[in-house]
Amino acid sequence: MRIYCPECKNPLRATSEIAGHKVKCSMCQTEFVAPEVDDIVEDTVSSWLEEDFEEVMEEMDQHAEQHDEELMKMKSVDKKDAAPKSKRYIKFRSTNQWADKDDDLRSQPSTTSNQPERTDDEDLLGDSSIDGIEISIIDEEAERRKRREARRLKRESQGNTTPSSTSKSARYQTASSTAPQSTPEYDQNPACNKAHPKLIVQSIDRTGVTIGFDSIWLRSDLFCASMPRRCIYNGCTDKNLLAAKPMIFADQSRVHEPEIEKLARPHYQAVIGSASTGDLAHIMGPIETMPKPYQNAVPYYLSADHEHENMRCWTEKRADGGRTCLVHIKDHQTAHLWLGRVNGICDKAYHQMTKDISMLHGGVWREMSDKCRARLQTWCKLNPKEDMLLYLSDADFGKSDQGLAGVVVTSSRIVYNKYHHGGEIERDSQEAIIQVKCDKTFAHLSLFSGTDRHRMVKLHRSDVDRLVKELSRSTDLRVTVKDTTKSTGTTSSA
Repeated sequence: MRIYCPECKNPLRATSEIAGHKVKCSMCQTEFVAPEVDDIVEDTVSSWLEEDFEEVMEEMDQHAEQHDEELMKMKSVDKKDAAPKSKRYIKFRSTNQWADKDDDLRSQPSTTSNQPERTDDEDLLGDSSIDGIEISIIDEEAERRKRREARRLKRESQGNTTPSSTSKSARYQTASSTAPQSTPEYDQNPACNKAHPKLIVQSIDRTGVTIGFDSIWLRSDLFCASMPRRCIYNGCTDKNLLAAKPMIFADQSRVHEPEIEKLARPHYQAVIGSASTGDLAHIMGPIETMPKPYQNAVPYYLSADHEHENMRCWTEKRADGGRTCLVHIKDHQTAHLWLGRVNGICDKAYHQMTKDISMLHGGVWREMSDKCRARLQTWCKLNPKEDMLLYLSDADFGKSDQGLAGVVVTSSRIVYNKYHHGGEIERDSQEAIIQVKCDKTFAHLSLFSGTDRHRMVKLHRSDVDRLVKELSRSTDLRVTVKDTTKSTGTTSSA
């Protein structure tokens, strides 16, 4: 085996039997203990790896040095032999056109060799003056004001008012108004699709919805059976209380309004079991005194409370020569369902009508954000003719959580919700008592109905007066307020 002197690194040849014994270097006379065979093998392998690594590093260094030398040679090339670089000149819009003249002079060959070389700045500007250069600064804010003013003038020229002068509630009528209101957001052409029937919404207000359709679809049996099985006055769906009547278009019947009942009475049909609207239309038969196609029966439904009333139906002539049949439905949800059945729930008019119906619930509802209204509808579904008079959010919910919990006071009931518990109570209830227990900051509401007690919501102390004032308008509902901050304790009732 071969071992190395630790002092002079001289290689020595020896047998494996001297491992672990003292040996003496023949060159430097240094005495040391010969290593074991395993140690010699490990050191040998590691030395080979170190030698290989050093060789690789030397080759990389030589390659890098050669590369640097080549780069230096490339940089040392004479610049005179290289192609002259083209200079870029900036042209300014000026009154004396000095830049164009300077370009012409620059293009002419030089005739004098002793003329001093001009610098870049002198070559660009020359002897010209820059007083004639026109410099314009753009005022972005002034430009925006000009655009806004132009849009305002355009709106005024078209007869539109500014958004600030138009109230949200201007599109909706008050509860006391009875005249139908025009809704220009809806398409008013029922004959735009010849292959499929289409309903149009002519007006929507607190009294009901006026819906129109092309008269040619009275010949379609499927369209005549499309009316939902609900009372057109109150939305009743109980089959035992419903009856069906045909639509009688007064201007086509050649009779007066009081005589319409005489035409409709012979075709009056009670809802029989599971009979569909199409079956009832077949049982009614044609109205022989009416001209075609108005003699085909289109059933609509009435509850027992309104069986002596008739739906208002009439026609209007269009510019294309056709006729639009118009009907006035008192129950908004019935009209909404009918629109969805015929036009489809993906129709633009269907979504617009959904929004318009929700906007009929009074000013408090209209002033809310769309997000708050959507949250309230999950636990407080308002009837079309029900006004929201007051909404107070629960004190445990922040402003960003408006609509998730609280108490709602409408024209007919009181609805509350918080987490997993909620409920409602009629405003004319004589058995219910609402207890308001106040401390310095909050007020806890509880509902007592007979022997049952229900937790309602937690309000801010500042909202108690608004709630009591609104509930005091109900003559039958009792409200008690208990103040726990005073030592004696005071209780007031409304």
